[in-house]
Amino acid sequence: MSTVDKVLDVTLSYIQENDWCGACYATAAINHILLNELEIQSELCIGVFKAEITNIEGVSPCYDHAWVEIDENIYDVAITKGLNINFGDEYLPAAGVRGECSKYFRYGINMNLDHEVGEMVHPLSKFMQTTPCFDSSIDYWDIVEILGSRIGLNLKKEELVSRYEDFEWTLVSGR
Repeated sequence: MSTVDKVLDVTLSYIQENDWCGACYATAAINHILLNELEIQSELCIGVFKAEITNIEGVSPCYDHAWVEIDENIYDVAITKGLNINFGDEYLPAAGVRGECSKYFRYGINMNLDHEVGEMVHPLSKFMQTTPCFDSSIDYWDIVEILGSRIGLNLKKEELVSRYEDFEWTLVSGR
């Protein structure tokens, strides 16, 4: 198993353990930090996602979304909960998007993000102080430490905050 898959698997397990829906910004940021701590260069991306198929309500989901890219390949485990529907493995593998994107999904389409999104996620160090919906006693930095320990990293919140203080998200549009 690759190091990238180990990071994504531990994040996906955490999403499932906590039934964490709507966590794309958080999980993308967490994955980005973990990958970078393992010296795997990734890009933290934000943009508009659109499914080219309809859900059970007859709607093609389209919304603001976040994911990680490595060498221009998309990695996204939050999508497994974000659609809140079951398209089946033909459309979305249970492990999420891992490099090869489904022909049914478009990331970074040419649509404007909600203006609140930019304010919410910048700066990254402040965004990471957000508490997840399932546990108000921790923040996203704590989750980085928890997941890091599951893959053998000994991370310290204070050091991470300092290292990622000035980090910028990459806006993806026009694909």
